[in-house]
Amino acid sequence: MSILDVGCGPGSISVDMAKLVPKGRVVGVDCTPEPLNDARAFAIQQGVTNIEFQVGDIHALDFQTTLLILFMSTKSCSMWRILFKRCVS
Repeated sequence: MSILDVGCGPGSISVDMAKLVPKGRVVGVDCTPEPLNDARAFAIQQGVTNIEFQVGDIHALDFQTTLLILFMSTKSCSMWRILFKRCVS
């Protein structure tokens, strides 16, 4: 399973998703490069290797159509974990 997290910011949610799909791949994309160094450092700190972070524009993303795209709000974190676990099981 491949997951695209658009607007990943510092990567905390992206890293959580990557932990839930250890055989999958997560790509975190943000429109500015500033938070991505923190995101990369956080992934390393958490021991997560199936993740990458890129600067990108949601209107010009170049990803294969088989990529599962998830949009989520940080205000819904308690619910996304439940929904995501249902999707990957």
